Amino acid sequence: MDINIKIIYEDKNIIVLEKPAGMPSQPDKTGDTSVMDELSAYFGREYKTIIHRLDRPVGGLMVFGKTAESVKKLSEAVKNKIFNKNYYAVCLGALPRGKIILKDYIAKDNRKNLSFISSEEDKNARDAVLEMECMETMTDEKLGEISLVSINLITGRHHQIRLQLSNAGYPVLGDRKYGRRTRGVEFPALYSGSIGFRHPVSGKEMRFEKTPEYYPFTLFDFESINEKNV
Repeated sequence: MDINIKIIYEDKNIIVLEKPAGMPSQPDKTGDTSVMDELSAYFGREYKTIIHRLDRPVGGLMVFGKTAESVKKLSEAVKNKIFNKNYYAVCLGALPRGKIILKDYIAKDNRKNLSFISSEEDKNARDAVLEMECMETMTDEKLGEISLVSINLITGRHHQIRLQLSNAGYPVLGDRKYGRRTRGVEFPALYSGSIGFRHPVSGKEMRFEKTPEYYPFTLFDFESINEKNV
């Protein structure tokens, strides 16, 4: 059955797909079609288990298990931090070259569905760590000075990337929660560009990569940038 999400890879045990920006990962109070709804239609049965989430505005790669064993092992990989996740972001401003490590403590306001930077002394805060590297900086006539950033997510906290980048002075373009509204940018310019994990049955190391193909990412020539950074 045809679905409205792009399948990147599928075998008897797992399915890797690209979630469109703006689609919820799982059903929510809006009633809008979610990735899990699409998978239920594709499999011809209700799909209930999600291994890792992407915030609704964020597009990119996700993996789902097709069997109970696959779901269990992939979930354990995420829990034990042996599941690799890398993101692309377009940020306002010119980031310095070289790798940057951001370390903060983040607490969540459940009532407002927002997170905020706190301190180690806050019993409700959790450590948040990411590595990032500026791939290219450019000046756009409409957006001004912007940077394409590669992000290796070490911990997975609520709204972590968007909050930490904003706190560092480089808000994600189009992020209304932690930055500001940007004309022409419908969703925050954040994309799950690669995932890596051990196959839950064969044990083979699996890695999937994809570059985002929508604005404002299309302002950058990924192929040329990757060749320069090799």
